[in-house]
Amino acid sequence: VEKAQSALEKEEITKEKQILNGFFTSLARDREKVSYGETAVRKALAVGAADKILISEDFAEENPETVAEFKIKAREISAEVIFVSIQTDEGRSFKNIGGVGAFLRFAVH
Repeated sequence: VEKAQSALEKEEITKEKQILNGFFTSLARDREKVSYGETAVRKALAVGAADKILISEDFAEENPETVAEFKIKAREISAEVIFVSIQTDEGRSFKNIGGVGAFLRFAVH
């Protein structure tokens, strides 16, 4: 049972790292595919541009009302909400840029 749980945790961390690496790659190469920060993500949700919302667990703990609002808006536009930990370097880096971001369906200006 412990081995299975450990394997699942490793798989989850690997998936989380892949998602965040994709986010940071898009941020560096094609800024129009992602947005970050509470204001930018709120705008992306409002216009239906958000495809996946990434939320740091720390951001969620500190801003429960904002997270609840983002989850409702995400559901309305069929966007996925993904919570990320700060147990990895990628998660800590994400927290350092505000702890909330989005992969976009289309550019938001």
